[in-house]
Parts: sequence; C-alpha cells; structure tokens
Amino acid sequence: MAAQGDDPAARSRASEAISAACWKPLYKYVEEARLLSISQGKFVNEYVEQDGSADGKTLILVSERIENIADGWRARQTYKFVNQDEYAEAFELAEPQKEFAIYSESQWKRVK
Repeated sequence: MAAQGDDPAARSRASEAISAACWKPLYKYVEEARLLSISQGKFVNEYVEQDGSADGKTLILVSERIENIADGWRARQTYKFVNQDEYAEAFELAEPQKEFAIYSESQWKRVK
C-alpha cells in the first residue's frame, strides 16, 4: 500500500487521499444518526447517535452491535468539532458490566 511504502511522496499523497475521503463524509453527515465502522477488517461496529452538545459541536455515537468480539462489549466514538478544519476524536471501549475507558484519542486538522 502506498500509505505504508518507502517513498515519502507516495506516502504523503496516499495520506492526503485517505484524509480527504474520511474527512468530508464525517463533517458533511454530522446530522446522520448511524455509523457503520469497519476496523482493520476485524471488527464491524454499528453505532447510533446519542445526545451531543446543545451547540452541535459534539457528536457521540455508541455501539448498538459489534461483530467479532464477546457479547456485552460496547464502543463509543466522540467527535468534538472545533471548526470545519479541525476536530478531536476519542474512541472508548467498555467491557461487559464496566464503564467506558479511553482506548485512543486523536486530533485532526486539515492542511490547506
């Protein structure tokens, strides 16, 4: 894959293409109530929207179904939109009968 290759220019182009493909749908469809996420081809998470912030700058999605993991596990994706060019993302997991714990966090900023 170009994004993992040895050529820095090819990696940069691949990264830009991936970011553009992921960024636009996320920001454009904030009003949507569902998200289907396929992670590394192993986990398929189906999310539904939960109450976010009153100002519409936070989107919270909680898993309704997760494939390829033991029953009872839950996942939560939280997106905090700074502006149209920047957002923060938190991915959390919860074992059965436990509270959510942060698994990963990232900050995304469009480079113009």
